[in-house]
Amino acid sequence: MITPHNPKIMLDNIKIEIKETNIINRIYNNGLFTKFIKSNNRYDDYQHPKYGNKLSISLRKEFFNDDFSQASKGEFAGYSTAYIGMNPHYHYNDYKHNGNDFTVMDCINSITDILQLLNITEKEYPYCEIVNLEYGINTDLDSLDIKNLINGIIFSEKTPFITPKKEAPYFKECGTIYTKVKAYAKGLQFQNYPNYNIPLNTFRFEIKTKKAKHTRALGIYNITDLLNPKTYNHLAEKLLKKWDNILLLNNTSTLENLSEKDKKFMLQANNPDYWQKLIKNNTHNTFANNRRKYNNILHKEDLSNLGIKKRIIDKLFYLLDCASTSKDFTQNNLRKTEILPSKKIKHTSETARISSNSEKVIFCANSPKNNIDFQQLNFFTENTLDPLRCEFAQHPQKSKLNTPKKNLVFSEQKHSNLEGVFCNVTGLDISMQKRNSKYLSFTALHFYYSEDRETYLSLEEQFLTPKHKNCDLDTRIYYIAHNIRNTVTNRYNNPKHSRRRFEARNYPAGQLCFDF
Repeated sequence: MITPHNPKIMLDNIKIEIKETNIINRIYNNGLFTKFIKSNNRYDDYQHPKYGNKLSISLRKEFFNDDFSQASKGEFAGYSTAYIGMNPHYHYNDYKHNGNDFTVMDCINSITDILQLLNITEKEYPYCEIVNLEYGINTDLDSLDIKNLINGIIFSEKTPFITPKKEAPYFKECGTIYTKVKAYAKGLQFQNYPNYNIPLNTFRFEIKTKKAKHTRALGIYNITDLLNPKTYNHLAEKLLKKWDNILLLNNTSTLENLSEKDKKFMLQANNPDYWQKLIKNNTHNTFANNRRKYNNILHKEDLSNLGIKKRIIDKLFYLLDCASTSKDFTQNNLRKTEILPSKKIKHTSETARISSNSEKVIFCANSPKNNIDFQQLNFFTENTLDPLRCEFAQHPQKSKLNTPKKNLVFSEQKHSNLEGVFCNVTGLDISMQKRNSKYLSFTALHFYYSEDRETYLSLEEQFLTPKHKNCDLDTRIYYIAHNIRNTVTNRYNNPKHSRRRFEARNYPAGQLCFDF
């Protein structure tokens, strides 16, 4: 098993969305993106002339005649949105490769360097929303054959892996257009560059998401969240959960010590067609149960789901320990900029425009200028949750320490003055959610699960029915949030209460009471 001396960080490609035209204007004019790539009815795409697609920008065009089918005929109004693609790991290596050691702090420092290169100030970080994210882990397999590993990976849950490029036979992926799981031989990718010192048996397992809702489920809203070391805990948890659903076949395992029944099962299960038939002819549970049985039989093998998982955990354990104890990323660095919570920000409707007589971007005169009031960004005080550290501060009226564990329901009126900071039902802090949140939801429940398990278990005890207690974590969290919200909304939506309100509105008191 690997000794985790040099962790390789999870974060790779990032795509940020910027709708604030002051920032778009500045980036467009800073001279970084001079290599024109392509243009269509909606976008102009540019790349850095030296770094290529590892540092790129896509500018969304707007037209005064904003009918998409007639976009090319309308008068160009300017750019409303900028999408910037960046790769912190490549940046760390002068854009040569991403196969070496790359710690959490290396990642955070690389992101900061890129933002400085783009001339984006710290106060503007909340306007850089994360829409695409690619994160994974590099693991050196030592003596294991990386080719056998890649060949053995055939399913993620019930979705088959494919090899999209014939010239890269040891690169596999599966998923949808919005979410992909990738498994490939990182060492073989750079085998012609021995000076990079990437072991040939380096295995890369990663997740790529192209939808903001998936990153928000991890508590990642804007670039600030990626400067918080604790964010990487959620990425690690997601990677391990995804790996648990991987079906890895091992045709090289010995069957000598198995019972006849298990031998027969293994001979069948080592054939990918066996699993295809299970998908077609059986229920979801049949496939999952057979996968679990297969993994249990191979649990002592190095080339197995559990064997590889142990290696990944070794790497992540060191990595996350490094992230949580690093002294390089001090709280002073985190508190340099007091910003809005990491949630969606309402942007100006103004668009950037290119003058026909100049290369510079100017702004449309038909819309009123709406400058950012950065004084409004000083949202958090000492008495509220620090959005970057995700730790409790002692609020004078409600803190974690005096929150009851067995009965978490508080009066709605009691906390009405804290709406948007505390849950109206439980009284727990929800500042890690969207600014106007009223109830505990997915993000906060994941936070309590990771950071305060006792509080989370109390929530399960009170708001989760026995029917759902054996479900997976995401399902349990869904029903906890659902039931918390329903303690309020059922008062208004329940037919019995709705009927009472209807009668109170439409009938005088006593009219529906009969006395014979």
